Amino acid sequence: MADDGFLLAVAFAIGVYSTALGAGGAFLLTPLLLIRYPDAPPATVAMASLCVVVVSSGLSAVQAVRDRRIDYPVVGVLLAVVVPMAVLGAWATSLVPRREFQIGFAAFMLLMALYLLLPPRDRMLGVPRGWRRMITDIEGDTFVYTFPLVPSLIAAAGASFISSLAGIGGGPFYTPLAIRVMRLPITLAVPIAHVVITALAISGLALYIATGHIGEPLRDAPWLVVGMLAANPLGRRLNRRLRDGPVVRLLVVGIVLVALRTAWGAW
Repeated sequence: MADDGFLLAVAFAIGVYSTALGAGGAFLLTPLLLIRYPDAPPATVAMASLCVVVVSSGLSAVQAVRDRRIDYPVVGVLLAVVVPMAVLGAWATSLVPRREFQIGFAAFMLLMALYLLLPPRDRMLGVPRGWRRMITDIEGDTFVYTFPLVPSLIAAAGASFISSLAGIGGGPFYTPLAIRVMRLPITLAVPIAHVVITALAISGLALYIATGHIGEPLRDAPWLVVGMLAANPLGRRLNRRLRDGPVVRLLVVGIVLVALRTAWGAW
C-alpha cells in the first residue's frame, strides 16, 4: 500500500506540472519506470508510460475541444505528418538496447533543454509567411495568427519520431515548437499540444500492443493514471496563469533533472 501511495503522490506532482505546461508527462514517467524496473526492456517501459499519457493528455484534449481552442485544420495537417512518424519511432524502440536507450534519452533531453534556452530568433523576424488563421474560443476571445506550414510540419515530424522512439509522447517538444516554430498564441499552443500528444500516444501504444510489448511496468499504470487525473483540475488552473516564458523555463528545469537522473542510472 505504501508503494501505491508513493506512485499516487508522484503521479499527482507530475500531473500538475505536465498539465500546466502542456507537456503530457511521459518524459517524467519514463525515467520513473526505468528506475522501478531496471531489467525491463525499453519497449515495455515506453508502453506503460504511453498508457498513462493517453488518459491524462486525452482528458486535457477533450477539455480543449469544449473550450473551442482547437484549430481543427491546423491539427489535421499536423496529425497527417506526426502519426506515421510516431508509429515508425515506436517500432524502432524495440531495436535499441536498454543502456544505449537510457544514454541516448538523456543526451537528447539535454540538447532539447539547450535549444529551449536559446533566444527565440523568430520573434525578431517579424510576421512570418504562411497560413493565416483565426479562431474564437468559447469565451469569445479571438486569436489571429500566421501558421508557417512547411517549417512546422518538418519540426513536428522530427519531434514525433524522436519522442515516440524515447517513449515520451512528445511532451517536452510540442508546446515549445507550437510557440516558437508554429507561432501559435500560448492560449492555443498548450491545448493543441495536448491533442497532438494524445494522438501520438495512441499511435505508439497501438503498435506496442500489436507487437506484444506488454511487461511488468504496466502494473504501475493504473495508479499513475489515478494520480495524474486527480491533478488535472489544478494543472489546468495553473495553465491559465502562465505565459510562454515561464512555461519554457519550467520545462527546461524538468528536462535537465530528468536527463541527469536517467544518465546516472545508465552507468
